[in-house]
Amino acid sequence: MTAAGALLHAGITSLPVDLFRVAEHFSVKVVDYAACADIYDITAEELYRTVSTQGFSFMDDGQFICAINAAACGKMRKRFTLAHELSHIHISLNQLRQRAISTLLNKANSTNIQFKQLLANNQRLKSKRTKLKRLKRKENLSVKQNLRYSLRRLALE
Repeated sequence: MTAAGALLHAGITSLPVDLFRVAEHFSVKVVDYAACADIYDITAEELYRTVSTQGFSFMDDGQFICAINAAACGKMRKRFTLAHELSHIHISLNQLRQRAISTLLNKANSTNIQFKQLLANNQRLKSKRTKLKRLKRKENLSVKQNLRYSLRRLALE
């Protein structure tokens, strides 16, 4: 899905784009550095020093989270940072979707191959059963023939 497609999917058709609405539509939780620091038991200063000065995004327990350093940037910079992080999430979602589709296709192909192998094995078994039935018929005939021959011999003696 393209960025324009994502906006349309979120129901956004006019400017300026409400990035918080886009985040909400795609279930992205947007938090300030201070809230992020509280949740993950780290200081906002440590986030600022070790992760990013403006913002970052990550996944936690199946949910994307976008942390914005509100104290370090103005309104326009916050919008840019949020848009930037949402693009990372959008790319990640597309990659996850492609991996999921690829995995499903691989499983389907694998299942299809296994199914074809089962069919081939079944055909081989049917062929062997047919051959065994023919042999048994022949064997039964020869047993019957031997019996008749033996009975004839006994009758003649």
